[in-house]
Amino acid sequence: MPSGSMKTLPTWGGKNKFRYRGSVPAGTEIEYGDDFRFKARVGSDSYSTLLKAFAGQEVPIGTIRKTPTTAPPANSVGAWLSKNVSPTALASYVGPILIDEKYARVGSAPDRIQFKPYPN
Repeated sequence: MPSGSMKTLPTWGGKNKFRYRGSVPAGTEIEYGDDFRFKARVGSDSYSTLLKAFAGQEVPIGTIRKTPTTAPPANSVGAWLSKNVSPTALASYVGPILIDEKYARVGSAPDRIQFKPYPN
C-alpha cells in the first residue's frame, strides 16, 4: 500500500474533489465520492504501462459518459483504464494525478490530455 499523507485534488472536470496517497512510481490509493467513502488502487506497473502506451501523445481523457453504461471514447485514458485496470471510471482521478506529478498536462482542449515523452 502506498505510504505518506493524503493529497487532495479536484477531479478532471473540477466539480468534485478526491484524495490520494502514493505516487505514480509507487502506485496510488485513491479515495473519492461523498466523504471519500470509495477507494481504488492503481499500481505502479499500471502507471508505467499507461505512460508507455500514451507517451508523447495527446488523447481524450475519456471521463465524460452520457449514461453509466456508455463506454469512454476509444483510444482515451478512460478506455485504457477500463480495459487494463478497473471497470470503475478512474480517469477523472488518474488524469489529475498525472498532471500534478508532471507526467502530462491538459491538452489542446479541456477534454484532452497531453503526455510527456516516456523517459528512456
